[in-house]
Amino acid sequence: GREAPPAGATFTDLEASDADPTFAQLSALLTNNSETILVGAVVHQCYRIAKVAQNAPLASFFDVAVMDESSQVDVCNALFPLCLLTDNFELALFGDHLQMPPVVMTQAPRGAEWLVGSIQGYLLRRHGLTPATLLINYRSNQSFIKFSRRIGYPIGLTAHSPDLSLHCLGPTGGQPMGWNTICPWFAGISEIIDPERPLTAVTYQDGRAGQANDFEADLVCASVQQLFITESRKLHG
Repeated sequence: GREAPPAGATFTDLEASDADPTFAQLSALLTNNSETILVGAVVHQCYRIAKVAQNAPLASFFDVAVMDESSQVDVCNALFPLCLLTDNFELALFGDHLQMPPVVMTQAPRGAEWLVGSIQGYLLRRHGLTPATLLINYRSNQSFIKFSRRIGYPIGLTAHSPDLSLHCLGPTGGQPMGWNTICPWFAGISEIIDPERPLTAVTYQDGRAGQANDFEADLVCASVQQLFITESRKLHG
């Protein structure tokens, strides 16, 4: 295989457009296919790379592709980066199929729901691929891991830092000084972010199902502001 780019390699932000001369240079390099080039792009915009470079839906540009959060990418949009691969490509899909799937504005066909779900679910259910499960969580403490096992995650899942917790800079029992009132403060926020309570569920009566609502948005913003004012950047554990 080819060597990885050297440390200190230059990274350039560009647009897949005829108006961007830097993209024309990238297109020439990809067509020549003589050196290692790392390209990062949003899945939904990958079609523009082939469209602008070769005025075609397909382009044999990449030998290796890594698709992150593939459990949230629907099958149709996943085709855009796949259409940029060479014949002897390698593809790695990273994602969590137990997380919320992509939102699709159509009724899934009965018995073939994977057709309108995520690309990850499509490959797992239709083709029976065996996933390589990562069993060490580096971001959550043991309380989250125990809860995760109850909702379908592997029994072998463990926390790299089981005692990880927030580090308070001072008392968190009330509205902190310097609070930006553009965001409402809730009396329960102190309990939500209390380090002694690592896992908290907030329930409320809404009566409607939706992708988002004002209360959830305000609560998230208020929690972030409370953390910013009262918690250290470093964690315990």
